[in-house]
Amino acid sequence: MQPEEIVLDATLATLGITRDQLVDIGLLIGTDFNEGVKGIGPKKALALIKKHGALEPALAELGVDIESKEEVRGIFLHPKVIEDVEIEFRDPDADGVRRMLCDEHDFSRDRIDAALEKFGSARSEQKQRSLDSWFA
Repeated sequence: MQPEEIVLDATLATLGITRDQLVDIGLLIGTDFNEGVKGIGPKKALALIKKHGALEPALAELGVDIESKEEVRGIFLHPKVIEDVEIEFRDPDADGVRRMLCDEHDFSRDRIDAALEKFGSARSEQKQRSLDSWFA
């Protein structure tokens, strides 16, 4: 399977919509934060937003409303971003890995031990590089 890169600006230009309108389309279809409007899929949602320009007139035409639409819009348009995050790398909990994979999911203990050993030796051979090192 080949990964596909989706470029926001190119996608918006191709569809002839703005980022705000893309979020409105998502609200009509449904997101992780709202159920959407029954019977509205991507094609109908795009057509409604292109016709009306925004969510509210499209909802008026459909005779429905979406609860918490402003809150959900905010999640997509103004997400909370934590800028100063410290990441601490440490060795895995080998016993925890074995409990989860072998005891709970019936993985082969020999294969897990071999993988943990390989991981441990690889970690000791290389030091984690910081993101800044790529730009130096």
